[in-house]
Amino acid sequence: MNFSERYFHTGKIALNITEWENPKINSPNLLLIHGFGVSKKTWDSSILLLSKNYHLFSVDLRGMGKSGRITPQHSRFDWVTDINCLINKIFDSPGYLVGHSLGGWICAGVASLNHKMVSAIALGDPFTGVNTIKNSNREKIKIQEITTKKTIKTYKELVEYTKILYPNAEGEILEKLIIMTFETDPNLELWSINNRSDSSNYEELYKNIKCPTLIIQANPEKGGIMPDREAKRVTSLLENGNLIKWNNSGHSLHIARNHDFTKTIHKFFSSLNYENV
Repeated sequence: MNFSERYFHTGKIALNITEWENPKINSPNLLLIHGFGVSKKTWDSSILLLSKNYHLFSVDLRGMGKSGRITPQHSRFDWVTDINCLINKIFDSPGYLVGHSLGGWICAGVASLNHKMVSAIALGDPFTGVNTIKNSNREKIKIQEITTKKTIKTYKELVEYTKILYPNAEGEILEKLIIMTFETDPNLELWSINNRSDSSNYEELYKNIKCPTLIIQANPEKGGIMPDREAKRVTSLLENGNLIKWNNSGHSLHIARNHDFTKTIHKFFSSLNYENV
């Protein structure tokens, strides 16, 4: 499937986006939103199926990939504002958002604001606020003051740093993670450290989501970041929430089980009334 890569400027930041050729007239719009510290490359294994059924887009979030860098005043809601501005421009009709981890929270934030352009959202093991389980490998870097990205000078150091963040990654996946880690703004790490005391559970945000929402929860015992109690809490706040738990999956379920993930979200979106898209 043909695709093009370009920049979209929100007026405050340049976002790098990829757009795939519309497979047929009136195919629903769908935007993929990645998690913290990676880039839109994390969706590579999902593209084949999704690009056959949707007018597909992906984006590098502010501070990651090839998009613009963050400012000292950066707020988590800057990502929501960026994506809200983006879909208002690139969607020619209401469409779908799919997000993983931080990207899931961003999907939720945009859906709570923009009822007109967001028809449904699918969230893969999303960050949901203070009750989310913290990434123990990132905490290791913060607490033990292991070499931060700002001090990395060689490729070997970059590889070692990436392996600390993703100890189970190997082969092609590790190579992609090394590139995505290299492309991430070093100031994002400092922002994360300074904001680890964030105590919000974003209750009003979830209550204001009116569209159908699918949450795919990973198993916390395998590295998932949503405890069962938190998954049930968030689902109960949604007007039209659907919760699935994958007991044999860790946090990166969209990569480890990419075929199942794309089939599941496609089945969910296909079950909705296309008249609302």
